[in-house]
Order: sequence, then structure tokens, then C-alpha cells
Amino acid sequence: MNTKDVLIGMGIGVAVGVTTTLLSTPKSGKELRNDIGEKSTRAKEKTSTFANIVTEQSSQVKSQMQHAASQLKNELKKNSVPPLNDTETNEGQKQKKAE
Repeated sequence: MNTKDVLIGMGIGVAVGVTTTLLSTPKSGKELRNDIGEKSTRAKEKTSTFANIVTEQSSQVKSQMQHAASQLKNELKKNSVPPLNDTETNEGQKQKKAE
């Protein structure tokens, strides 16, 4: 599941919750419209704030993972055995066939 899906799901959930709450309270049309406007503005702000937080944290995790991968790559290079070249491989195979 990616960040976009989470944000879409949250947005839908907030919209349904706000709509249900507002429509279940007894108010005049004008009051209801004002409340809907205010609550939708607040919901947008909260969703935007959450999206910014998720984006920032995702960026930090990505950076940490790239750094860790780079360190692991360097460690593997430092500790690995160099590969045999073709000449060594062919000579080893010739010796095995001769035996």
C-alpha cells in the first residue's frame, strides 16, 4: 500500500464522518452550510498536514535506506573474494579433465 492510497482513504473517511455528523444535527440550512464549509476547510488542512508529514517521513526513510544500502555494498566489496578471470577458470577445468 502506498502513501497515495492511504491519503485517499483518509480523505474519504473524513468526508463521510463530517457529512454524517453535520447531517444528523438539527440546524438551519444557512448554519449547516457554514458548518460544512468550516469543517471541510479544517479537514483539508489536516489532510494536507498529514500528507506533508508522511511525505517528509517517507523521504527520510528513503534516504536512510539508500545510505544503508551503500554501506552494505561497500562492506560486501571490501570483504568479497575477487572473481576468477577466464584464464584461471579454463586452466582449472583443463586440470580436472586431465585427472
